[in-house]
Amino acid sequence: MSTLLVRKGDSLEEVLKFFPTLSYSEDGKTKLEQLNRHAVMFGSEENKSAREEEKKWREWADNKLVHYLSPNVYRTPSESLQSFHYFSDVGEWERLFPAWERHLVVYVGAAAMYLIGKRLKKKYSMKEDVRETLYDACNHWVKAIGKNRSFMGGAKPNLADLVSYSTLNVYCNLEFTTVAFIRCF
Repeated sequence: MSTLLVRKGDSLEEVLKFFPTLSYSEDGKTKLEQLNRHAVMFGSEENKSAREEEKKWREWADNKLVHYLSPNVYRTPSESLQSFHYFSDVGEWERLFPAWERHLVVYVGAAAMYLIGKRLKKKYSMKEDVRETLYDACNHWVKAIGKNRSFMGGAKPNLADLVSYSTLNVYCNLEFTTVAFIRCF
């Protein structure tokens, strides 16, 4: 979308040519990958280093930060259950599903996600206390912004800021993200 907004004279079809889809096989499954998905095609060399930095941090948010969330959300059985109750409340599941279905999703989902969170912790080589890994990632983000900028984009947020913010904002009302938000934003 950003490329389309920047390249005002180009049609959607022309802009989509910058983002081809690659199809490949991995572990016997066909996978699709959108090439250049983190890039904004400006059509000029202006601010190239800023664009490269933005792309780097958008990739970091998609490839690192986002993977640290589930093990934090579903860290313990009680936190996992708390999360599913929150999702039920915010999603107004009581309006959409019968009580037995809602309870099934909340309790079975919480148990399943607790186990998945443990597997993700191992897969992404997170510290024993997964909160430390998330907080380290936030500190890494803040250090990269530095003391002379308000945002990664400088005086105004860029797409890297928006991606990092929205990654954490998904879980904004859960206890651990309050601390992560304070550290990052």
